[in-house]
Amino acid sequence: MAVIKKTQLAAMSDVERTTKIAELERAMLELRGEGRNDKIKPLRKAIARLKTPRAKSVKKA
Repeated sequence: MAVIKKTQLAAMSDVERTTKIAELERAMLELRGEGRNDKIKPLRKAIARLKTPRAKSVKKA
């Protein structure tokens, strides 16, 4: 569902990453509302995978 591969991640721009993060966070909120906590972990990992390169670039600058 929310598996993001390294090649996809490398091809994404910052704007695309931000929109994807917002989309995944929205999906995560919907799943929490439905009580489907077993589906949240892959979404959390995908969000972390998207946020990591942004944090590294900020840290370098």
